[in-house]
Amino acid sequence: MKPMITARMMVKVFFAYLVLVVGIALPLNARSALITGDLDTSGVLTLNSTSGLTFLPAVAGGGRFVVGAGTGTFAPLAGTSGTISNIDLVPGAVDVPAFLTLASAPALQFRLASILPGIFSLVQCGSAPLVGQQCSPAIPGVGLSALNFLNANHGSTLSFEIDGEFHNTATAERTPYAGLFTAQFALRYQDILAAFENGQPVTTTYSGTFQQIGAPIPESSQATLLGFGFATLWILLLAARGNDGDSDLVDHAQPGLVFMHSRRPRFWTLR
Repeated sequence: MKPMITARMMVKVFFAYLVLVVGIALPLNARSALITGDLDTSGVLTLNSTSGLTFLPAVAGGGRFVVGAGTGTFAPLAGTSGTISNIDLVPGAVDVPAFLTLASAPALQFRLASILPGIFSLVQCGSAPLVGQQCSPAIPGVGLSALNFLNANHGSTLSFEIDGEFHNTATAERTPYAGLFTAQFALRYQDILAAFENGQPVTTTYSGTFQQIGAPIPESSQATLLGFGFATLWILLLAARGNDGDSDLVDHAQPGLVFMHSRRPRFWTLR
């Protein structure tokens, strides 16, 4: 009696499964490219302390921005808009899943993971205003803030940095990114810090640049399908190999059930 499981049958089953995997994987690739390139944004922000930050024009929980020139995934989005969440600029790890969203690509979001501490010291924060002075002010009771001030001839500049990742909520693809925000003031930073102490917010325009800092991480579904397929092939080949040594001895102890006896593991099937 012929074995019910043969190598030829197993190979046919595997290739049928492989065709199914390819049929699923190709459409996934067609509709979900990896997230790459850089993104530029611009808008308005208000600082009301060394950690309090709000974005304008106001929307629920944040502000609106305009998308500038971009590359890669973001190139087609130039001239569109998006929203960004208000945050407390306290350095450290955070988790804001939809810190930045894009109106023309709602599934593409920036997940904020970290606010970086300032790169300057406190030494010149209280000094009389001079060109070239640097200051990363303190947050009372916390420590160094995320703000980096630099005095110019007729004003000052501000910057702060964040880390996170852009992720596609529809496909689970993600790519690590770093964000750099810069702003300009007509005031020296000593005047800005004095305004904070008097409870006066300071508003100005800003630009934000998001740069890719790591390789894209693709969705896992295709890898899972292929891995399952190869695992299936391995199991089927082992089964076929086990049948190679089967004899034609048949056990009729139970009618309708045929046992294929072998020196290797036993396989059975219904007649």
